[in-house]
Amino acid sequence: MKDLRRKLKELRNENLVIEGTETNRAILFLNDILKRTSDLGERSGLYELLTAEYLRAGSPEKVLDVRRRHAEENPDDPLPWMSLATELSNHVELADQAILTSSKALEKAVKCNRFVRYVLGARARLAIYTKNPSLFNETIKSLISISTEKRETDIGFERDFIDDCPAGFACQSLVDVYLATGPRKEAM
Repeated sequence: MKDLRRKLKELRNENLVIEGTETNRAILFLNDILKRTSDLGERSGLYELLTAEYLRAGSPEKVLDVRRRHAEENPDDPLPWMSLATELSNHVELADQAILTSSKALEKAVKCNRFVRYVLGARARLAIYTKNPSLFNETIKSLISISTEKRETDIGFERDFIDDCPAGFACQSLVDVYLATGPRKEAM
């Protein structure tokens, strides 16, 4: 991976004109590697690099396409689907689609019993971005209901979305119950 990153750094400053469109060589290089790589784990890493290269090249509109391709190739993995939902939420006109996609990510996380807390935390942030208090409160309820469950692959307690929540956005009693499920201050 280190060699790949070094190669991308070299190619990043070079552009080619293909069919009248100027294209960054690092992006062409990554797309070429993706065509030749079959391992899903390697492909996931390549998709993340490709996303970063499109952002560096000033082409954020391409990021959505990359996120879609990644999710479609990984129909059972919740992480690419949640990344797609988050990217969709960056486009105000796609807020409904972002929420539906985050629901798919949650279904996949529950089904494989991996990253459920992660997806729920991302969904809470998505609810704030899309200004959807009912989704936020529903998500907090879900986080409360799974607070004692242990998973082999997941994250721990998060609270940044509580801190970032606008005043009056969330049901305060739900927030209080959720915060009580987290680590105690004296334990921190």
